[in-house]
Amino acid sequence: QVYAEVTYSAHTPVTYYISPSGSDAANGLTTSTPWKTFAYAVDKSRLYPGDTLIVMDGTYSVAAATGLIAVTCPTGSNNGTSAARITVQAANERQALIAGTGASATVAITTCSYWSFNGLRIEGAALDDSIFNTANSSQSDYIVWYRNLFRYSNTFENVHLLNLSQSDYCEIIENEFYDHHRAALLLLTSDNNLVRRNYSNERGVGGD
Repeated sequence: QVYAEVTYSAHTPVTYYISPSGSDAANGLTTSTPWKTFAYAVDKSRLYPGDTLIVMDGTYSVAAATGLIAVTCPTGSNNGTSAARITVQAANERQALIAGTGASATVAITTCSYWSFNGLRIEGAALDDSIFNTANSSQSDYIVWYRNLFRYSNTFENVHLLNLSQSDYCEIIENEFYDHHRAALLLLTSDNNLVRRNYSNERGVGGD
């Protein structure tokens, strides 16, 4: 698939913050005034090309009322551009835990382009009759996954830690994959992707 880049009016890149102890009533512009929920933070009225969302230390989950990361472009979120990516980045590498329940992907990006996910700790969970990958990229091009830690795929189903489906020109670099019973990384009908210096250890769970 080919995405036509949308031309945005002049925008100065902004850095925003999110924290499990934040509030969506805050302005999100400082570590003292972070947002709380991912649904609020990644909305197309907030994150524009060139913007960065800093994910502060802590556990993000349904139970913590932060929700998980679900990005759908262009209906819910904006695409980045080749010159100005939208970046979701841990404040401190792998100290921001995105903890899924297995009822959905912990991180999902759909029909997007030019987004980056850096330094996050992304975990799934076992849930019977749930067919979601821990992290999933669907019909999304030019996505970067850099130095994330992926852990726990759903052992009840044939699912994977990071699944790319119809996602081209992505970069998967220096990530670590643990405790998976199927694939650590699956590239399904996805072309021209760069996979470099990743590490996988199923830790006896049994995987591909």
